[in-house]
Amino acid sequence: MSLGAAETAVLTAERGDRMISPPSQPLRSMTVEAVRSLPAGTSFTVTVSGHSMVPVLLEGDAVVARRRGAESPRLWRGDLVVFDAGKAGLAVHRLLVQGPTGVRTRGDGTGRMDPPVAWDDVLGRVESVRRDGREVGENRLAASLAWMRQYAAAVTLRLGRRLALALGEDSSRKGEPRGH
Repeated sequence: MSLGAAETAVLTAERGDRMISPPSQPLRSMTVEAVRSLPAGTSFTVTVSGHSMVPVLLEGDAVVARRRGAESPRLWRGDLVVFDAGKAGLAVHRLLVQGPTGVRTRGDGTGRMDPPVAWDDVLGRVESVRRDGREVGENRLAASLAWMRQYAAAVTLRLGRRLALALGEDSSRKGEPRGH
């Protein structure tokens, strides 16, 4: 899910009891800069555009995230994170792997992992989602289990293919004894 001017992204932030909106400049370039300028712990909202997180996030959903900083709570595998996706602007995808230099993410509706994301580009953690004016919650346990099932299936398939290649199995040789 990318956020930017072409997708009519909306960005607002809360500081105490007042709302802050970015100046009226193109959101594609302003959105990332605006989020980066927020102090750690500040909540901000972006509107979903795109389909990479279907069915969890739908076009038009309002995603409320909290700006990360040095003292931010730990991120967990399966969390939805907002990150700087370079030319694509902001993106919201699921955290898969954490390392010393950054993270790996993936959209729930895509079949591939995103390129590595540096820690400095992980801008926030999604706290809630609003759809049609109502908060829609993602049960953390259910989401984690669904992600683990999907990940295990992908790993099993990949290992099966690698094992078949390593054993020299070929679909044209099925049923033939090995070594003949």
